[in-house]
Amino acid sequence: MSALGVKVKFYNVVNDNHGGDFSHIVNLYAQNALKHILPKCEYHIFDQFINHYINEQTAVILTHGKDKEFSKFGFDVKLNDKAKSHINSYIDIHKLHDYRVQFKKGDSHQQLFDFTQPKFDYLNYMALSPASEWVSTNFAKGRRGFTIETLQDNVSQFTTFEL
Repeated sequence: MSALGVKVKFYNVVNDNHGGDFSHIVNLYAQNALKHILPKCEYHIFDQFINHYINEQTAVILTHGKDKEFSKFGFDVKLNDKAKSHINSYIDIHKLHDYRVQFKKGDSHQQLFDFTQPKFDYLNYMALSPASEWVSTNFAKGRRGFTIETLQDNVSQFTTFEL
């Protein structure tokens, strides 16, 4: 529990196509700083392209969307068959069938939540930073902002802030 009486947990993926080793260093600094500010909070850094954690009855699969070496085009905003297959395989390999599964990703500067898949929810978040001119010209301008998710009694509530 934090000083506020609630559990505070941070999960961050550092294997992405933007930050490289600098992203990892920044997250290590944030982790150490938060240990002093909020000593009872948890801060987890995922070095793998896709990783997961369990929170009560929910398994959260977390990814940036593109890794630093191999997935130049990564996962699309909208689910395609290749992504569905990859996510379903991950669920099978890690035996996450007994949980409500949420697949969460960023990178595309567009927010789209898809709750229609039988084995998982697909949560694609907008980026805090603006899309580059190249992305805006060749794909979509996207939206800047962030979303805060609160979880109570295994029910998620999302609050989105656009910048």
